Amino acid sequence: MPKVCICFYGLVHRSLPHTIDSIEQNIFNVLKENNIEYDTYVHTWDASYAHSPRSDEIEIPIDPSCCSLLHASELVKEPYDDMIKLVNYKRYNDVWRDKYVTIVNWLNEIQSIKKVTTLWQPKKDEYTLYLYLRPDLKYHTPLPIKYLQEHLQGNVDKPVFFKTDWAGSGGILDYTGIGNYKGIIKWANRIDTWSKFATENAEKHVQWVLKDQTRCRLVSLPMLFSRVRSNKKIEKEGWQFHGSHLQICKSVGCPANC
Repeated sequence: MPKVCICFYGLVHRSLPHTIDSIEQNIFNVLKENNIEYDTYVHTWDASYAHSPRSDEIEIPIDPSCCSLLHASELVKEPYDDMIKLVNYKRYNDVWRDKYVTIVNWLNEIQSIKKVTTLWQPKKDEYTLYLYLRPDLKYHTPLPIKYLQEHLQGNVDKPVFFKTDWAGSGGILDYTGIGNYKGIIKWANRIDTWSKFATENAEKHVQWVLKDQTRCRLVSLPMLFSRVRSNKKIEKEGWQFHGSHLQICKSVGCPANC
């Protein structure tokens, strides 16, 4: 397989000190062990604190310099306030009733996704697999690279996207974006259609983009991960409530002790 393109986005330094070990072990090292080259791109907002009352993060100090832990091929930091000016979000209802904090954080993420996408566009012909990974995830199981390769073979000209099956909130989980170019490009630029779902949720937006806009071939992703907040709190995810992790761990050769 030619090179893999790896993208990290959002407030990259929000939880990175707590997740970097799992990223190295279950993402970077897996690719190295399989002799697969990769480039890493990072876009982040130059914020000095994380604020998300819904997850009990109240102005927690974070250090932008820790983004260097990812050893990116290209890294861009931009002023956080510039993002907020891009979208007139207050024209929509504050559906979470938190003074638009959740909506701003949502926009922060998907605008950063679009920006990191521009970084690899000049080299897009070099990649056959794209990994958009949230840096605030602790990866419990290894990237199933052979599984991904198998499902991409014979689908060069078809959009392919790998989705998790253990959560969705009425749509498709937005924690990761993994696929080929045709499967990932509209997912990566979905802020362009954000207004259609401003009063819905991210999962329904993702589903609309992948099914209605792109008509992707959707493939189950056998990976487990958990969100880690800047206050070190590890969130309970859908796979922990109904035992689906047992089958997933078995399929990727991981002990079921997540």
